[in-house]
Amino acid sequence: MKGSKGTLTGAVILFIFSLTLPLHSGRCPIRQEITATAKKFLGISYRYGGTGNRGFDCSGFVQNVFLKHGFNLPRMSRDQYRKSRKISLARVSPGDLLFFKISRNRISHVAISLGNDTFIHSPRTGKRVRVASLKTSYWKKRFAGAGTFISCR
Repeated sequence: MKGSKGTLTGAVILFIFSLTLPLHSGRCPIRQEITATAKKFLGISYRYGGTGNRGFDCSGFVQNVFLKHGFNLPRMSRDQYRKSRKISLARVSPGDLLFFKISRNRISHVAISLGNDTFIHSPRTGKRVRVASLKTSYWKKRFAGAGTFISCR
């Protein structure tokens, strides 16, 4: 039994340390795959109710991108928010979702995080799928929360 106390202590410390690590690391291939797919749609026109290559609304864009990777997300941004696992902004990684309150103080917009406070989304009528920054006052003021459907460790 000599040394077993040290081994047990080491195992406990490793376990506790693992609980403090981010839920998902940068080495989660699905995250890069999702963001790469999202970027393929840059320039596609916004289309209210759109879910395909002829145009997207924000939640249709997110749903379409995730479906290409086997995730069956709800259609509406508020339902995507409800069903996602909530995470703090500090824990957001590429492929996680950012939610915004644009109209009537309720979740009404969703985007896919690209990391480093940037995201890709289908903004509104007359605009196209584009990259934006969470650091701009418009988005910062309307940010409502983040969620994920990805569970890599």
